[in-house]
Amino acid sequence: MAYIGRPASTTVAAIAATDTFTGNGATQFQLSRAVADGNASAVEVFVSNVQQQPTVTYTVSGNVITFTEAPGSGEPIYVIFRDYPTAPVFTIPDNSVTGAKLVTDAVAETNIQNNAVTTNKIADSAITTAKIEANAITSLQVAANAITSLQVAANAITSAKIEANAITSEKIAPSITLANVTITGGNVSANTIVTGTLPGARLPAGSVLQVVSTTKTDTFTTTSTSFTTITGLTASITPSSATSKIMIFVSVNGSQQVGVNDAFIGIFRDSTQIALGDSVGSRVRHSFLLNSSDAGWSEVGGMNFLDSPATTSAISYSVRARVPTTGTLFINRSKDDSDSVPGAGRTISTITVMEIAA
Repeated sequence: MAYIGRPASTTVAAIAATDTFTGNGATQFQLSRAVADGNASAVEVFVSNVQQQPTVTYTVSGNVITFTEAPGSGEPIYVIFRDYPTAPVFTIPDNSVTGAKLVTDAVAETNIQNNAVTTNKIADSAITTAKIEANAITSLQVAANAITSLQVAANAITSAKIEANAITSEKIAPSITLANVTITGGNVSANTIVTGTLPGARLPAGSVLQVVSTTKTDTFTTTSTSFTTITGLTASITPSSATSKIMIFVSVNGSQQVGVNDAFIGIFRDSTQIALGDSVGSRVRHSFLLNSSDAGWSEVGGMNFLDSPATTSAISYSVRARVPTTGTLFINRSKDDSDSVPGAGRTISTITVMEIAA
């Protein structure tokens, strides 16, 4: 509806804060709130409805009002705070603000002062890999000697995590242990490998990777006209690589029946005869020949041969022998095996195989 005059205010006036006391013969009374800077003019004081003069009839210090003369006993005292409204000051007790009282994202990076978060304020195990951004930690953030082998999990560092040319000689300790190999002195050589062995795949071509040898000390006799294995004169080896070669060394001592003299010796890889001459007519193909004297004394024959088995399976190399057509072959003894025969004796025969790196 229409009206005459100024329009009514749409705001509500704040109600001033007040304290009331009754005179009791004292000059000091405690206010319900502190007065800033001890400003007596910040409050209006009435005693028995008579306004008092600031700093003359009363002074204020903090939340205590002091009268120069004590109001009469039973007199009403009325105090009005002129600085109302002001927000009350709350003191938050220590440890009263917990994580449960903070809303999500309440504390942002802009609310944290530089260097405000120290290690004392971070709980053990509070920082996990999920809380660290990619590439957030660089060499500038890592103190010297801060990362030792105790801080690195097993198999945590792979070649994919190492930049090209990142590891230099300055970053390698004088002594390094890799699996069962310990290297000292910087360069790898026979003198710097102090314990363990290098894998065969790391050795240069022509290196001997393994050696197997058999020595036969007892005797053997055969009258066979086909190759027969000399008992106990075999050697088994398992190549570490299909490209490896096998070097074979054979030495055979033996004698033949007087009038026969010759015996053929053959080398076999499993059941396959190797190290043999070309086929010509009906002549016997073999590795080497034993030819003793007519007296039947023991003679030694031998040879070496480089085989290419092309396998990593176990191989058995054997030495076999035969007579030409008739007679008897004696291994590691003379024909006349008797104490009374001059020159009669016992000997040995050997086979040695070596794996050679290709």
